[in-house]
Amino acid sequence: MSGSKQKQSVVIVSAVHDYRTARRGSIQAIADALHRLNYDVTFVSVRFSLISLVKGDHRNFLWRRSNRLETCNGIKCYLWRTVFHPFQTRSKIIRLLSAPLFQLYAHLPNSLLDEKFRSAAFVVIESGLGIVLIRRAKALNKSAKIIYRASDKLDTIGAPDRLQTELRRTMSSIDYICLLAAKMASNFAWAGNKRFLVPLGIHPPDFEEIGPSPYSAQLNAVSVGSMLFDPGFFLYAAAEFPHIEFHIIGCGTTFAAPNNVHIYSEMPFKDTLPFVKHASFGIAAYKDTENAEYLSQSSLKLMQFELLGIPAVCPAFAVGESQNRFGYDPKYLSSIDEAIKLALRRIGNVTRPKFLTWEEITKRLLAPFEYGDTVISTEEVSGTADDFARERASAFSRVLMQARKPTISLIVCTIGRSEKLERLFVSLSIQNCADFEIIVVDQNPDGFLTPIINNYRDKLTLTVVKSERGLSKARNIGLKLAKGDIVCFPDDDCWYRPSTLEDAVKYLAENPDVDILLGKTVDSNGYNSLSAFRDSSGTVSKWNLWSSGNSNTLFIRREGAQLVGNFDEDLGVGAATRFQSGEESDFILRALALGKRAFFYDGLLIHHEQVDEQIGDTQIKRAQKYSLGFGRVLRKHQFGLPYLLYRTARSCLRALISLAFLNLSQARYKIAWALGTWQGYFARP
Repeated sequence: MSGSKQKQSVVIVSAVHDYRTARRGSIQAIADALHRLNYDVTFVSVRFSLISLVKGDHRNFLWRRSNRLETCNGIKCYLWRTVFHPFQTRSKIIRLLSAPLFQLYAHLPNSLLDEKFRSAAFVVIESGLGIVLIRRAKALNKSAKIIYRASDKLDTIGAPDRLQTELRRTMSSIDYICLLAAKMASNFAWAGNKRFLVPLGIHPPDFEEIGPSPYSAQLNAVSVGSMLFDPGFFLYAAAEFPHIEFHIIGCGTTFAAPNNVHIYSEMPFKDTLPFVKHASFGIAAYKDTENAEYLSQSSLKLMQFELLGIPAVCPAFAVGESQNRFGYDPKYLSSIDEAIKLALRRIGNVTRPKFLTWEEITKRLLAPFEYGDTVISTEEVSGTADDFARERASAFSRVLMQARKPTISLIVCTIGRSEKLERLFVSLSIQNCADFEIIVVDQNPDGFLTPIINNYRDKLTLTVVKSERGLSKARNIGLKLAKGDIVCFPDDDCWYRPSTLEDAVKYLAENPDVDILLGKTVDSNGYNSLSAFRDSSGTVSKWNLWSSGNSNTLFIRREGAQLVGNFDEDLGVGAATRFQSGEESDFILRALALGKRAFFYDGLLIHHEQVDEQIGDTQIKRAQKYSLGFGRVLRKHQFGLPYLLYRTARSCLRALISLAFLNLSQARYKIAWALGTWQGYFARP
């Protein structure tokens, strides 16, 4: 061998992306640029384990190809599959117990990873779990430059708090922190002179030969990507603008959309470009998120919209200083109307800014101190006058929302209960909050409720309407009549404390980012009833919904309920199918899939007597019917076979424990639940 210069090695560590997936981020573009600049590039993807299978990770198709090195487009690719990986949770107890897992994960043996760290000239760690590997990389190779690429704020993307702490602790091991946006600078004040601004770039050849228009309609809007995706935008906008066709590429979820909304799976980057270039305008439908203003400078899709000459519609916090973007307030869907109208007026009149190439960006990433444009000014750290003005406007918007006292619509579906319904009415007549209406959906024979209704017409605001059998059918009728800003669904055999409605109204007024509020049902002695509940208040997710309340404790903003749509009439008590439960879980899961935020508040209490204190044939038959609905909901919302196995195995284990204590009825109940869940999961709709 002679004279040829040995390539320098760069290791990229990402906890979100794998180079080989269709889902593309700027980190893959950097890997390509490094390869074009003649670096030896290894792209390591982490945070991948059995948990990923359960959660539906977009890298799951690479499961059998994990833990081995592959080369793709000249990039060495390695997906590190482990037995477990740390993850974010809202439970304080679980966070405390799982804290050691971060360090355990950081020290899991992997000879290939260690070899790559030892030979690297540069190690680039992207925002996420890769942070825990920083000290490992530096210990193995003290001469390597360790670069933390802050592609997102950790709190904005929902990363565990532990990672923020670990990032600060590893500061001595980090050579540079490269921020995508100047608006992120104040969050990294502790990094001092190690902070640099290295934004997004472009690869000009990607945009030179873009294919013909894929559209047949005259007006088309396009959205690309899944970050903070808000389906609610499209449900509203598509209904308001039926003459516009909305095209959504790679959003990472599915939802029941109007006919003028077209959802496409993830596709290669180049395949998305005809959709963008030939669109009337672009959409970045980000969820309403705290501390997300930096997206106005770091959003790859917004940058590409401008590059290809189309206006964009996005939340106001992502507009920034661009004259080509038109903002709306995600809390007020009606503001979308004006944003879209303004974008339509800008068609054909977009000023295209100039961007650095990815090669130029990559050079700045590896040696930011050599470039004057990477320096972060004092003004960028402290915030500009415009930033503070926008913050004041946002604060004023919140004050207005909090000052406005919502009204509540209570939808009470009732059959066969007169005394217990009257108990509910008595509790409602003494509420501290008087601004509510009651919609009684009557499924009884004519005249059954007449005495009670007549007795309370002067004491309560009542609307009475008849309905066919079926709890979901009845609730859907009630939803159509509801006028309140907040809607709730008390059973006819529950009852409220005097402060129940006041507590719900107060919480939702003080927390405008919460769309759904859930609480606990307790019996007359204050013991939990109907189900087990989580230990403390916290955000509700797909995975902890089952311990976060029930339909009696469900309060939802009416605007959110309208986006979710009807209760599934194939689920719930009285349905024409075998699935005699699960309608409220399905309703909440659909809301979560639309980006709505749900919160469990353990201080919100509603009374309901125990139903399964004594287990007998009646309770076992009910378990058989209700578990079918539970299984159906698991299948409908794609919880996956591993989760089904976990839930049924847990019921079987409890049955065995009951047998050990000679509690035959309890054992039969648990087995009935396990079998019903399994049958419901695999039953045809």
